[in-house]
Amino acid sequence: MALKLGKNDVYRSEIQAAEKATGIDGSAIAALIDAEAAKIGSGSNRGQWDEDSYNKDSKAGGMTQFLESTWEGHAKNPAHLLNTRGKAAGLITAANKVTAGKMADFLKLRFDPLLSIVSAAEYGVDNLKALDKAGVLPAKLTDDQRARYMYLAHHEGAAGAIGFLNGTKTYTRAKLVGQVGAAADTYITKAGGKTSAAYRLWLNEYMDKKIVPSNFRS
Repeated sequence: MALKLGKNDVYRSEIQAAEKATGIDGSAIAALIDAEAAKIGSGSNRGQWDEDSYNKDSKAGGMTQFLESTWEGHAKNPAHLLNTRGKAAGLITAANKVTAGKMADFLKLRFDPLLSIVSAAEYGVDNLKALDKAGVLPAKLTDDQRARYMYLAHHEGAAGAIGFLNGTKTYTRAKLVGQVGAAADTYITKAGGKTSAAYRLWLNEYMDKKIVPSNFRS
């Protein structure tokens, strides 16, 4: 099936590059981006993914909202495009560390659409391997399932996603408030007063709504 991107067709080549590099279906990658990126709010590009997306509270940046620490960790792997491009720009050393005094310039790479999208797909593949090793993935994943688990691990981190899936991770009201604000108490009430159940209810509901690769297939 062909990839359907609408106003985001300007990022087709980047998504195709990510698909080629990782084997992850382009529609799954598009769904992940759509769940992470802020949307341009006005003008002729209204509704288009904002490659300059930035969260002042978490400092997550770029279309796929990488945290500073996660971006740095991702760059350490020589198999990743970010490592290759970082070295070419003098931002990553031969020892696979951020060059001294270049952290600010390195973090700006999160706003490069190609690096943001390819890195999210690579990170997703790495996380899928971790989840599979932990035994929390079903057998024979579909592309739609891959998108969901990739997003979960992108949002929670691999360890957090494993805890989410096997039920061992607990969540406080403050954690839920940080995600949904005043709506937290509504979710807690629905979950019978249990904050961990409320957090899982919210995140599963969000993924049901946002991680829909079929929206990006013609």
